[in-house]
Amino acid sequence: MKRTQLSGVELDRKTFGDDYGEPLKIKRMLKLANVIASIANLFIRNDAVRYRVAIDDQKSDLQFLKGHYRRTDGHHLPPWPKVSATDFAI
Repeated sequence: MKRTQLSGVELDRKTFGDDYGEPLKIKRMLKLANVIASIANLFIRNDAVRYRVAIDDQKSDLQFLKGHYRRTDGHHLPPWPKVSATDFAI
């Protein structure tokens, strides 16, 4: 069983889960991309006009991650999270 040392406390991955995976791995990058896309979609549903700057920033962050992450094994990235279409017309 893998254990992680954090501030003098051992964290057990079996107890707390391993939703994010190991650093620098595809699982972690996709989890973070899904978190970013989820937040952007929540902002869109709440008030897209009010949060348009944050939504645009999150879309840019997703494009950056996708554009700069390369699989070293020659495979394509798994399906990428999507942000709902927005129209900021007032």
